Amino acid sequence: MDKKKIIIVSGTGGILGTGHLQRMLSLAVNLNRTTDFSANIALKQNDIPIDEKFSYLLVDSIPPDADLIIRDMRDSSPEEIKLLKQIAPVIVIDDSGPGSKMAEYAINLLPLPLENLRINKPDKSLFLYGYNFSEGIKLLSEKYSFKRDIDVAVYAGYNPPHELVTSIRNAVPESGSSVILKGGKIFTLTGGFSQTEISYAEVLVRTKIIITHFGLTMFEADACGCAIAALNPTEYHAELTGTVRNDFKIIYSSQYNTFSQDELSREIRYELAKYDGDLFSLSEVLEKINNGMEKFIDIIRQIITGLN
Repeated sequence: MDKKKIIIVSGTGGILGTGHLQRMLSLAVNLNRTTDFSANIALKQNDIPIDEKFSYLLVDSIPPDADLIIRDMRDSSPEEIKLLKQIAPVIVIDDSGPGSKMAEYAINLLPLPLENLRINKPDKSLFLYGYNFSEGIKLLSEKYSFKRDIDVAVYAGYNPPHELVTSIRNAVPESGSSVILKGGKIFTLTGGFSQTEISYAEVLVRTKIIITHFGLTMFEADACGCAIAALNPTEYHAELTGTVRNDFKIIYSSQYNTFSQDELSREIRYELAKYDGDLFSLSEVLEKINNGMEKFIDIIRQIITGLN
């Protein structure tokens, strides 16, 4: 039986950041590992460089013989979805745009604001984690446990503004060890931590507190059991952080333009003072990664079967 051809439409940069493409890279790689599907990615927006190792996945345009299109870029327009549907049935993911209602299927992995100020609560067991995180955890799985020896890790976007980094840096206690992830690399902020060649996934499993905004890193940090200080670029992101506050260990939440260095510093110091130093095991994280991916691919399989 011929493999069904799936084209994923996604991108990076702007309000998309890197999270949408990260989870679609993970999906594409895992779809290609099956005997049922062949997956490629069409980048509609590419403002942040993609690693050369993924070049084999990329296509310049959507081929006319595609069996299914998966669009993960948030706010779609009716015109765009109409054009995509002329090629193949469309699944939209986390799409709050007016075009989402025209797609054959809509899947929400993240909470999204809906009409009448309601917030949807998606099935967390379906969640897709990013490629760097998922593959990194799998590589680390041979080592049963890790000690959390990074007090604070910061991810404020691929290329965060210097002023924001300085403000966050001033809120982090000098006595602790802290790092910042930016531009795909890890840099030391405070303390004697010097292993800046470790992977993104290992940073998360070794970190006590993550400072980040609502997005994929927040969910991956939660999967690793990290405490989270949420600093959000917009009111929209802050609203979404509120939807997971009861589920995640959110110790602080504010927006970039209103956060208090003193208050953030107090919360960090308080959290670090009560940390009990337990070792962290990867088994539960691996289970979440694998179960979510398997369930998502099963849904795609059901959709493809229903189309035939």
